[in-house]
Amino acid sequence: MTSTIEIKKLKKKKGNNKEINIKGGIVLDGFPSSSGLVNAIASECLIRSTGTDLVAFLDSPDFPPISVVNNYVPQYPVRIYVNESLKVAFFVSDINIYKAIQRDVAKAILKWTRENECKLGALMVEAQIIENRMKNVRAEQKRFSYIA
Repeated sequence: MTSTIEIKKLKKKKGNNKEINIKGGIVLDGFPSSSGLVNAIASECLIRSTGTDLVAFLDSPDFPPISVVNNYVPQYPVRIYVNESLKVAFFVSDINIYKAIQRDVAKAILKWTRENECKLGALMVEAQIIENRMKNVRAEQKRFSYIA
């Protein structure tokens, strides 16, 4: 099964529709993960605190037909936010992406990343939490190894 994933650019409200410039910037993943909404929530916090602009959205006939309403404004379920001064882009999703189309979504993200000459990063909040827990476990093991 091959899905059609389109990235659709939004027009800026001010009429200034110049291309975004985040060359050399970082793309962060804010999709829900297997353990919940940690990535999505963390990304949403960063988006709000860094003053990003909604520049595009992902669309596919394979996405569930939903809209998310935030402050009385409907939003696309999979969006791209950019802060040009910080050279950072966020891909965020309010839906879980079906396994059958995850590869196609990843290819669309990589294509957008290459077109905008970005580095590919990942907002791996869960990985950071796991890494911190492992450090704590190692510290505990080290502490107990002195006792034994």
